[in-house]
Amino acid sequence: MLWDAYTINRPAISEKEESNYNGVCIGVNRDKLIELLQTEKPDFCDTGFLAPVYYTPNQQVTALNFLCSNALDAFEKVKDDKDQTQEIIPPIRTAYAIQIGDYIGIPHFFELKLKKSLVITALPYIESVEKLAPFLKHRFWEEENEYRAAFSLHKSKKPVEDYIEIKISEELIDFIILGPIFSDKEEGDIKSIKDAKLDFNKLIKKHSIGTGIIRMS
Repeated sequence: MLWDAYTINRPAISEKEESNYNGVCIGVNRDKLIELLQTEKPDFCDTGFLAPVYYTPNQQVTALNFLCSNALDAFEKVKDDKDQTQEIIPPIRTAYAIQIGDYIGIPHFFELKLKKSLVITALPYIESVEKLAPFLKHRFWEEENEYRAAFSLHKSKKPVEDYIEIKISEELIDFIILGPIFSDKEEGDIKSIKDAKLDFNKLIKKHSIGTGIIRMS
């Protein structure tokens, strides 16, 4: 799902209108969205994927445990290799000297060479956590059932803006959730909008679980 965050607690449009806490959660059809991306943005789909967001601590810990388990398995396979040299990360070199008052001793040089078992385990693990991070979200937003698309692009293909534009039609949307204090008045206001990009009457509408519970004072 996609959440229209702008409508949450938005300011009043006019002096006669009270500010409210309403929002719109858009239930986008996952398969149709993938098909649309593959058709309109094929460059982004070659190295991207679409996945659900993890909201609960149990989901998030399970996902991170899976990544840790994979990293530990990789470490076990190479930890006992006699040859622990690697050329991915060069040796880390630094210098130091003892200073007592005005006396500065002869500089000494220190070199640290990372073992192969650490490097080939840690780097893929860090990369996997970076890929997972955008799919972790606080459980307060669990009702959204959000899916997110992640793309890995060469900088030469990066769009000018920090987003890509796709055309969303009514056929792409399975339903929308209105709330939490959506009433007939709000629906009437939406239906009265002229030149809207989407036909509100064609969309299946549901009410938020907060409807009837959350009140604005």
